[in-house]
Amino acid sequence: MEYTVDVSKPVTNPELVKALSHMRQVKTRESGDAVIELIKTAKFLVPIVLNKQPKRNEDGTVTFRDQTMIRFPLLQNAKKQSYFMAFTDWDELYKWSSGQDQTTAVFELKDYWDLLEGPNNEGAAGVVINPYGGNLTLTHDMLRALLKR
Repeated sequence: MEYTVDVSKPVTNPELVKALSHMRQVKTRESGDAVIELIKTAKFLVPIVLNKQPKRNEDGTVTFRDQTMIRFPLLQNAKKQSYFMAFTDWDELYKWSSGQDQTTAVFELKDYWDLLEGPNNEGAAGVVINPYGGNLTLTHDMLRALLKR
């Protein structure tokens, strides 16, 4: 996977957060469709754990060192199913990890698909958006259907 993200722009998804709240209150096809459309274009914060810190470059980019391993913490539900986490903004991320130094990446929906389909999936069943807020779980099959829309 190759990523180019403008880290000078904060990750916020106010329209998505509002649409998720509305969908929970008003359970209609229209409210669900609005959420789906926003999810398809959203950028999410995803917590990562690195075995080596990247080199920070003068231009604001980072370069990963040789042999850098990236691990994605998974969240497990009551049925022992594991999910990748997706946060719409820093406030939501801090509900999971209050540490200001949490290392994160910025993902789009297709990036989660790459993780789910990749050889290092670790058995994840899908993605959960804002797991400690108004969470929305997307299973592997749901994610496939969303990406085909």
